[in-house]
Amino acid sequence: MSFIKIANNKNIFHVSHFPFPNSQFPFSISEYRGKLENENETAHRASAEPLQLAGSSKTNRKEGNVPVEHECPLNLLPRDIWVRIATKVASNSIRDLFNMQASCKVFLDAASSEAVYQHVTMRVIPLVSFLFYLDRPERRFIDRCVEAGNADAILRQGLTKYFWIVRHGIGMELLSRAWREGSIEAGYLSAMLLLCDHENEEEMQRGVEMLESVRTSGDVKSCREFFADIFWE
Repeated sequence: MSFIKIANNKNIFHVSHFPFPNSQFPFSISEYRGKLENENETAHRASAEPLQLAGSSKTNRKEGNVPVEHECPLNLLPRDIWVRIATKVASNSIRDLFNMQASCKVFLDAASSEAVYQHVTMRVIPLVSFLFYLDRPERRFIDRCVEAGNADAILRQGLTKYFWIVRHGIGMELLSRAWREGSIEAGYLSAMLLLCDHENEEEMQRGVEMLESVRTSGDVKSCREFFADIFWE
């Protein structure tokens, strides 16, 4: 599995290779490295030339008119629109999100916003990835998604805390937070765990209410399938 780290250094975007253990990331970084470097070099040379838009002419400049500074055409659209586009991209494919970030500074800025990380899909990242690389770019990417309120990332963080690291208190807090952020799967799992706490009637009642909400949504079967896949990874 591969992951991307993107940095902006004098308008050149560097792509690094980071392996995930025992899993396959949906794309390979190395095949893009040469292509991205060539594209960035071409873009850098082009940015050094004055931009001429339709309707302007060299003749006018020769007549003594003061040339108008034209900004990048991508900036003609509000940043809000690019953020919405990047959010849609992130919710479908991490690969496409990183390609978008690597394409230009405008896209890098829009695709690095909190709203985008809140909706990044976690489906392609195996649960084991949440246990490794505590101080590596992979981990920092996941942590940023959690901080942004990404329900899928918070759910997986809660799973690792509760079952693998055996920190039940923090695990339940994360699962409850994921439920509040809109994760049906987190609500289902939280309900099951609360119903197992036979010593606390108040918690059991809360579990019943959560399970009823999941049942009403009609997603009980999909939740069971989701956790079957998770624990069989």
